[in-house]
Amino acid sequence: MSFTHFSPQNTLFNGGNIASIYILLLIFMKANNSFLLFISFCFLKTTLLATPVFLPKYIKKEPVVGIKTIVLDAGHGGKDPGCFGHPLVEGKLNLAIAFKLGAFIEKNLPDIKVIYTRKTDKFLDIYQRAAIATRVKADLFISIHCNTMLAGARKDVQGTEVYVFGTYKTDENEEIAQRFIARENNSILLENDYPKYYGGFDPAVASTQAILTVKQSIFKEQSLKLANGIINESKKLLRITRGVHEGSFALLSLTTMPSVLVQTGYLSNPEENNELETERGQSRIAKSIFRAIKAY
Repeated sequence: MSFTHFSPQNTLFNGGNIASIYILLLIFMKANNSFLLFISFCFLKTTLLATPVFLPKYIKKEPVVGIKTIVLDAGHGGKDPGCFGHPLVEGKLNLAIAFKLGAFIEKNLPDIKVIYTRKTDKFLDIYQRAAIATRVKADLFISIHCNTMLAGARKDVQGTEVYVFGTYKTDENEEIAQRFIARENNSILLENDYPKYYGGFDPAVASTQAILTVKQSIFKEQSLKLANGIINESKKLLRITRGVHEGSFALLSLTTMPSVLVQTGYLSNPEENNELETERGQSRIAKSIFRAIKAY
């Protein structure tokens, strides 16, 4: 409960002046002499107008709603280097962009806690990445990756893509996305005893893909909101974008909060590879993700 101070023009009685005002009222009511009546009236008016009062003002406080914790996941690492550019290695590049994004958040949104799934070039099981986000009760999970075209394939493909958990279609862009999803899920094969952590899902057996749970569907709307925000902010920074896609990522199937996987660019494209090799290029990617988080 808070109190609001009213000005003398809007004053009422307060406890400290009740007695004096009561006496003045008695004098006013019993006065027979006109002069005494006038004097009593003046005193009563002055007392009322000069008496400050504090009236209780009941305020219903709305619950604080917002992002408190964000988990930044730098994809791949260690014995799982990811894809290669010239001379870029995806696992190391993902980590560099994650650190830049985290720095943007910590500087400009200091009330948000940033957690990294890894801070060094080390291998981390996919299920462990999701488990970290669950353990710290993260409000958002953002996994950072790069892409590449197969050897001998088109080198002109470039641009940022963002993925949420879901199904995919079969047009040209989605076929590229499907290959990317398969490559990311293949990281599971580097884990020890991986079958017991993914409910029987085996990236080497296409028929087991349906095993991946669809619990992320309850966060799909929020995930899509963030994903579209990242694409929109990338466009504002004049980056080429390839839209938002859905995919059956083992990683995203395990998270328990709005989650996106950001494919920052194609290392197989010489121009994009050169940009992502620079501090400026990495910062542009990080800034577009940060702006989307801020607007989320």
